Amino acid sequence: MEVNAISICNLTKDYGKQRGVVNLSLQVQQRDIFGFLGPNGT
Repeated sequence: MEVNAISICNLTKDYGKQRGVVNLSLQVQQRDIFGFLGPNGT
């Protein structure tokens, strides 16, 4: 049985007047390795 360690639905993140993430949805299963990096690598 797979269990989600992280579940995100329709995430939007604004940085002042700019949007960094628009309508992100994802699921990360337990024991998976996952990275989410921005354009500057952080």
